[in-house]
Amino acid sequence: RLLFLLLWHLCASLALSMPSTLKGFCACGSMQLNVNNISTDTQVVDCHCPNCRKHHVSAFSTFVVCDKESVAIHGDSLESMQHSCSEIGEVERLFCKNCFSKIATRNNDKTMVCMGLIKDESIPKHLKTKWKKDRTNWQPDLAAKWTRARPRLTRHGLPPSTTVTGSCACGQCAYEIPFEHPMELQHCYCKLCRQLSGSAFQTWVPVDHDDMIWRNEPPLVRTTDHGQRHVCHSCGGVLTIVYDDDPDFVWP
Repeated sequence: RLLFLLLWHLCASLALSMPSTLKGFCACGSMQLNVNNISTDTQVVDCHCPNCRKHHVSAFSTFVVCDKESVAIHGDSLESMQHSCSEIGEVERLFCKNCFSKIATRNNDKTMVCMGLIKDESIPKHLKTKWKKDRTNWQPDLAAKWTRARPRLTRHGLPPSTTVTGSCACGQCAYEIPFEHPMELQHCYCKLCRQLSGSAFQTWVPVDHDDMIWRNEPPLVRTTDHGQRHVCHSCGGVLTIVYDDDPDFVWP
């Protein structure tokens, strides 16, 4: 019995130490990637810098940090944009020009693969467990304040009025929203939101259509059979959702 336990422990240790391959694909399926030599030493990071947040249209971006030679990207719809990250400087952003899924960010040394693109079933169980609690925070001092904020109530019990502004990563498409009483934020973890943003989730807020003030409104692109999204075709930023059965509201 002792010998059996020793052999089992040895086999389990060898399995955990063997490198794995992660697989990913964009929402339309025209771009695929394989990420090789993934192990318990592979670093996963959450970047909170404003440029990463704008590019991914999310509270933060989540990357698997890899050597360039470990990442194989296949497909004919790859688009790129020169950009920057407060943590690592000048970078190249990669996304699918057909469906606007975020694929990776890379510099001269590394390729940071977007976690939202990775097929869940390709991540070994022990790495899922590790990465849930063991991720590196880049630029935590620049994190979005709304992720930790609590609403300030007026004497009538409602949050005070406020005006928020936003834009895509390249700045071509921008908006302003005067909120009388902002109340609701919703996190979406569906696979499509994760692929389009490249992040762990996207956060949406309902806004009356007439209150959404655009500067250069981007076109609506159908992304499901029940909804469309405003998408900047220059940088691939997916800025809103508009549901077919609720056209009076926009969700930026």
